[in-house]
Amino acid sequence: MSDIVIVDLLTYPLKGGRAVSHNTIPVDVTGLRGDRRFMLVDPNGTFVTQRQCPELALVAFEHTTPAKNAVRISVPAGETDWTLGEIESPEASAVGEIPVRVWKDTVNAILQDPRISNELSTFLDRDVRLVYMPDAAKRLSRGQIEDGSEVVNSFADGYPILLTSTESLAALNHKLRQKSQPEVPMNRFRPNIVVEGCDAFDEDFWQNFSIGSLRFHGMKRCGRCVVTTIDQDTGERENNEPFDTLGVFRKFGTERCFGMNVNHVGLGVLSVGQNVRVTQRGPPRIAAKGE
Repeated sequence: MSDIVIVDLLTYPLKGGRAVSHNTIPVDVTGLRGDRRFMLVDPNGTFVTQRQCPELALVAFEHTTPAKNAVRISVPAGETDWTLGEIESPEASAVGEIPVRVWKDTVNAILQDPRISNELSTFLDRDVRLVYMPDAAKRLSRGQIEDGSEVVNSFADGYPILLTSTESLAALNHKLRQKSQPEVPMNRFRPNIVVEGCDAFDEDFWQNFSIGSLRFHGMKRCGRCVVTTIDQDTGERENNEPFDTLGVFRKFGTERCFGMNVNHVGLGVLSVGQNVRVTQRGPPRIAAKGE
């Protein structure tokens, strides 16, 4: 087998928003720096994602000062992007604190400028509030690492990091071509770390692996949803692929899986081109629902 290497690193400053690709990025307590620290919630404080609002894929949060999580917020406007506003310091510019819900978790988040929330509500045609997860918040990842330690998560669904491989995508696209369906790009799966150089779906069995000085634990295959059917460049849903095809050859229990949910140990830096060293193989630590 050839060397397994990182070919892309991605963050999503706004949960459900447009991806940002990086050549190098620090790994903080909650995962890749700046990933999913902003989120939209409805008037009841419940998280809003592409599941309810596919157009969220078009909302871009560009980090202007990554160390401070300062961002410029923009949306498409014809052939250009229209800037809705900028946030220089999410914690300093807070206008209040509210409890918000992400799946079964409730955590305190800080409200951002209501003018930006109003602009986003207008663009999405949905009443939303923009919130930020402060450093003091503590939302735990699903599952513990090998020494029993807890892992802190951002607003990511269940785990701080999602890893996929180009070989797994190629295998899926082969299945789609057999059905005369168009291929899908990797952005349908919204990963953080994309690797190549392994067998298709081999990442399912990486219980322990390291990249540079960082150690990682493969926890659970990632159960997918209708977000995989949304074109991330247009915010539109054309059909039910690749969700249907995943249900044919990648169904575990009641979940259709692609990619591996990962917990990390320690802090460090990741870069495109780094080697991945698998140190322990075995079944996922946490089974899919109904498996």
